[in-house]
Amino acid sequence: MKKKHLLYLLLFIGIMTASGCSSGGKEEIPEPSPAPTPKPEPKPEEPKPEISLSSDITASGLSFTNEEGTQTVSFTTNFDWTISQTDGSGWCTPSATQGSKGSASVTFTVKANEETEDRQTNITIKASTASKSFTITQEKKYVLTAKADKKEI
Repeated sequence: MKKKHLLYLLLFIGIMTASGCSSGGKEEIPEPSPAPTPKPEPKPEEPKPEISLSSDITASGLSFTNEEGTQTVSFTTNFDWTISQTDGSGWCTPSATQGSKGSASVTFTVKANEETEDRQTNITIKASTASKSFTITQEKKYVLTAKADKKEI
């Protein structure tokens, strides 16, 4: 009888051991966690467009006598630049109308003013959305006019 009890005991231990290793025939596999979404690299802030130009020039502009002449304007920009002007294209010429960012010098050449009126042109330096303007003025030609008054007796 002891053999029978021993057999039942071994059978019971075997069943318990087999049932403890299984979860109803299904093995639980943990679900993979989703891969983390990479954060986009922040874009570096684009610099604010700037033009550095002497305040004397923006306030007073350039003045020329009535004779032919040249004057140079130096400035610095952090974007490529252009120069435009109103009127004056026949008598006032810039040495350059566009350039790359950084330091620049532009020479303005004026022809002699043979007119009896002062003349002027407005110059605008533009770099992206920034702009600075100034005026170039050239004096008139001075003419001495003499009138002859005749008196007869």
